[in-house]
Amino acid sequence: MNPLSSLKRLLGRGANADATAPGANADAGEDASRPRDLAAAFVDAHPDATLDYTPESLHALDDIADEVAADLAAATDQDAGSGDATETDDVEALNETVRRMGAYLGETFVRAYDGEWTFDDSAGWVVELPATHRGQPLVLTVPSVLGDVVEGESSFAVVHDVFASELDAETPELAAEDAFEDEADPREEPAPADVVAAFDRLAAEFAAEHDALDFTPGSLGALDDIARRDRESDADAVAFDPDVDDVDLSVRGRTDAIAGYFAGVVRTHHTAEYRGELAETLVVEGATRQATLEPRAIAAAAAADETSFETLYANLSEDLGLGGN
Repeated sequence: MNPLSSLKRLLGRGANADATAPGANADAGEDASRPRDLAAAFVDAHPDATLDYTPESLHALDDIADEVAADLAAATDQDAGSGDATETDDVEALNETVRRMGAYLGETFVRAYDGEWTFDDSAGWVVELPATHRGQPLVLTVPSVLGDVVEGESSFAVVHDVFASELDAETPELAAEDAFEDEADPREEPAPADVVAAFDRLAAEFAAEHDALDFTPGSLGALDDIARRDRESDADAVAFDPDVDDVDLSVRGRTDAIAGYFAGVVRTHHTAEYRGELAETLVVEGATRQATLEPRAIAAAAAADETSFETLYANLSEDLGLGGN
C-alpha cells in the first residue's frame, strides 16, 4: 500500500472538518494532561533514545516502533496459543507502549506546530492543527495513524511529512531519509510489455468486429450500445457488484477486450500508461494532476449497467482539464 495514499484519508479539512471531532470536549485543555502524561512516560521509559519532541526525533520513534511491533506480533501469537496470564500481561504492556507512542507523536505536533489536543468521542485523542496553506483546518487522528504504523503500512516520519506538508509553515522533510519510502510498490510500476500487447491485441480484434469502433472518443457511445446488447442478450447473467465481486485479472475474454478498447481510446488521445504486473490500472496524466482508472472494473460495471463509457470519458476529460479531445 502506498503510505501517502493511505494516510491522506486521515486529513480532516474544510467545512466538514468539524465533523471530524463530533464529541470535542469543552475542557480539552485540562483533559489534555492525559496524552501529555503518556508522552512523558514514554520518554522516561527510553532514556537512551533522542526523544526531545522535535520532528527529527520521529526517526527514533520509528526505531522503537519497529521493535514494539515485532514484540507485539510475537506476544500476540503466544497469547493466542496458550492463554497464559503472564503472556496476556505482556500484550497489554506492549499495547500501553503503543498508546504512549501515539501520545508522543501527537505531543510532538502540538509543540512543533502549535497544535491542540482534543478528545473525539469516535476517534479518541486527536490533534487539531492550525490552518493549512489553503486556509483549511487539519486534524491528526492519532489512533488511526498508530494502526498504520504498527501494521507496517507506514512510519511516523511519513506521517509527519504528509501532515506537515499541508501546513503553512517551514517544516523538515523526514521521509526522504527513511528507508520505508524506498520500498517500491509493484502496483505503481509500468505494466510488462507483453501484458499491454495482449490488451492491445484483444482491443484491435474487438474493434475489427464493429465498424463503429475506430478508437475515437465519439465511438464510446457505440461501445455503450454493445455493452447494452450484451447485457440484454444474457438476461440470466448475475450483475457485477464492485463491493463484493473480484475482477478476473487474466488478459483474455470479451470483458478484457472491451476494457482494452476503452483504455485504447484513452491512450490514443491522452497521455496514459498501464501500471501493475497485470495492468490492473491505467494512469492518465492531466493538465495539473493524474487520474487512476481500473479498465477491467469499468468494463464489468458497464456490462452491469452501472456506468457509461461515454459519460465516464467526458467526465475524465473535464476533471483533468483535457478539453473535449
